[in-house]
Amino acid sequence: MSNWNRRYSIVSSCIFLWGSFSFAGQKVVVIGAGLGGLVSAYELQKMGYDVRLFEKGQRPGGRVFTVNIRGTPVEIGGEDFSDGGDVESVHPLIQELGLNFKELQAPFSLSYVDSHGRVLNWFDLFGQAEAKGLPIFTEEAIEKRIESVLKAIQARQSRDNIKGNMREFLEKFFEDHTDLRDFFDARMKTFEGKETEDLDFSYAKGSFKELLELYLERFHKVKAGDQVASSSVSIEGGNGRLPLALAKRIKEMGGQIEYQASPRIIHDRNNEKKYELQIEKGGTGSKPTHEIVEADIVVLAIPSSAYGDLTVDGKIKHAVEQAKVLEYSPIAKALVPLKWATPPSGYIQSNHSFGWLSSDNSVATLYYSGKDAAVSEPDLKASIQRDFENLERIYQATSQVLANDLTYPGDTQFYSCPNGAIKNWTDSYARGGYSTRTPKTAELLDATTETCGVKVLQAFQPLNGETFYFVGEHTSKDARGSMLGAMLSGMDAAKMIKNCHGSGSK
Repeated sequence: MSNWNRRYSIVSSCIFLWGSFSFAGQKVVVIGAGLGGLVSAYELQKMGYDVRLFEKGQRPGGRVFTVNIRGTPVEIGGEDFSDGGDVESVHPLIQELGLNFKELQAPFSLSYVDSHGRVLNWFDLFGQAEAKGLPIFTEEAIEKRIESVLKAIQARQSRDNIKGNMREFLEKFFEDHTDLRDFFDARMKTFEGKETEDLDFSYAKGSFKELLELYLERFHKVKAGDQVASSSVSIEGGNGRLPLALAKRIKEMGGQIEYQASPRIIHDRNNEKKYELQIEKGGTGSKPTHEIVEADIVVLAIPSSAYGDLTVDGKIKHAVEQAKVLEYSPIAKALVPLKWATPPSGYIQSNHSFGWLSSDNSVATLYYSGKDAAVSEPDLKASIQRDFENLERIYQATSQVLANDLTYPGDTQFYSCPNGAIKNWTDSYARGGYSTRTPKTAELLDATTETCGVKVLQAFQPLNGETFYFVGEHTSKDARGSMLGAMLSGMDAAKMIKNCHGSGSK
């Protein structure tokens, strides 16, 4: 008896076999119903493949999660599709599903609450730096200063054999301009979801440079007397409508989606180029059942932080094990219903949270990342209660609830939370907000290769004769850490499967 069969001979629950009576065509198993998994399943189902999708939770969407706060749809998961870049590449798919992108624009203002409790205006921070002669106010000056600081860090790194990080970079870049340094330290932590000492210094030429150039563009416009606006892109009616629409279309085309079902073991039958998966089914508190599923192609579309839940063998084992080293940002969100006399506006950045308002100004979002999110529920709620003071001072608004009134939403899109909501994304499903680039994972995320006409990260290239695929924002070459990246990775996987294997031949 093989190890595979011996493993299942002791399972007490009922085991069913899918294979002998399946649909015609090549069988694809997609693991995970986040945006990446749903998009790949949808595209493959359209091509004629027999798709079966398994999701550990009770709803589609993964880290895309919309709740209802007193009639207002608010995102307790992913918020802005344009965070990953230009959304035009996925616009046709959005329209195909009968949905629309909504671009929200509002006058830009931001108040920074420093570690001493002072409320500082973002524009004044740059004005003070300009007055003191900090050489960062042209593109050429930015490039020159970044290169100079990086060169110094690399020399120190070579000498001391200690990897540099973004905290070191910011200290050298801003020197004695401590308020602006602390402001960007807080912005980088919010933007990337990690403490700056945990971020690889290569972010200097990436998100830091983008943020600095954005703020300097705004600074110059305001200085010239022009107005500046902030913008974001979401799904009209709530981002949760996208996974619901994808799931509906997949089912209408004959695909299968099963919730509260997740693989525990993926067995690579090397000689037959097929896979056997043990699927565990059942919710919390119920006795699990198991099903053995055969597949010609497997699409692994769960966060790499959850790869540890899987037992894999064969040629795919090394790649899955290697990807476990990727780190995810601890992220938590609180959605707070507000009461005010005059409509508030703007963003609030502190050293431990970031705040903004819903489009109708009725709900404030408090966003926590890094060490501020990786705390117990009582400690998180204590931080939220303290941040109510900033809402009152800056927005001239009062919360309609106490932090202890905030509830965790049920695992359903558009779940109603009249007293506000709280969600810590370091749960047993997502295991973090989104993937980040750290000093120890930088090399893993640099190398690229081309497979079946699609350029991909080498660490997540298809395996086993292009029959095993990795999908998710963490696998995205250009838009990692975003909803756009998740969607593009799903589209790329479907494109590679089509180019490598043809249509599903239904």
